[in-house]
Amino acid sequence: MTESDLIALRARFLDSFQHQKTLQQQRRVVGFFRWLLAWAQVLVWTVGLILALTAFPWTRQYARQFLGTPTTLLLIWFFTSLVSRLGSGLLHLLADAWVKFGAAAADDPQRDILRISTILASIKPVKTVVVYGVGIVAALVYLGLPLSLVLTLAGIVGLALLLICQNFVRDGLMGCLILWEDQYAIGDVISTGQHTGLVERMNLRLTQLRHAGGLVSLANSSIAQVTNLTQSWQQRQEALHPKAMGPRTTANGIANPFNGTDPFNGMDPFGGSDSGEPTASEG
Repeated sequence: MTESDLIALRARFLDSFQHQKTLQQQRRVVGFFRWLLAWAQVLVWTVGLILALTAFPWTRQYARQFLGTPTTLLLIWFFTSLVSRLGSGLLHLLADAWVKFGAAAADDPQRDILRISTILASIKPVKTVVVYGVGIVAALVYLGLPLSLVLTLAGIVGLALLLICQNFVRDGLMGCLILWEDQYAIGDVISTGQHTGLVERMNLRLTQLRHAGGLVSLANSSIAQVTNLTQSWQQRQEALHPKAMGPRTTANGIANPFNGTDPFNGMDPFGGSDSGEPTASEG
């Protein structure tokens, strides 16, 4: 692909970004109500089972037993899932505040908004693992295992996974460095030696580039050298595509070029479901 083709591809990607963001917000709302309905169903079944057991004298002891450990584990599961979802909502509120108060003062508001979205998409899976890990520890402690033993077992399992999945850990550390040093973000056009294209999706493990040959996935640890072509193209983009790249302000006064149709046929640049939360039936 020529430089002009890559600039045009990035312009179309930016036009589709707001559409994708709106779809993500709708999925989050729908996912939250599905989660509530799933737990409402669990509550109905639990209450019905307890009432059925207490209706007969010879089964009332089982009702008391069910009100003990199984119900407490369900409550731990519920509150863990609730905290995880509230954490996702808090991350989105912080990202919106960053966009509102930080991107407006940035040299390149467009890219700063994309960078915020990239960081948010990378942090959310880590948040989910941490929250559900704490929930599992709480459940094991309630079942009678000493906290010191649980933490020791968790450390042993974590060390074993660290040794087994060294490549994944290396990819994750490299992804953290890429985000920390702001080497590139979703929506940037980069060159990594053999591949040059638009960063269509990125997380802590891999980077996906769109170019003439299709979509190529690169492990972050395999990217030894990268050239970010987007920053040096800023003036040329505005000259070649004044309508696509010109400032379009929102109600907050922030430049917003994200209008138009989706050139990627609905593909989510952030990858999959935005909520990233298991439902009550999935755990």
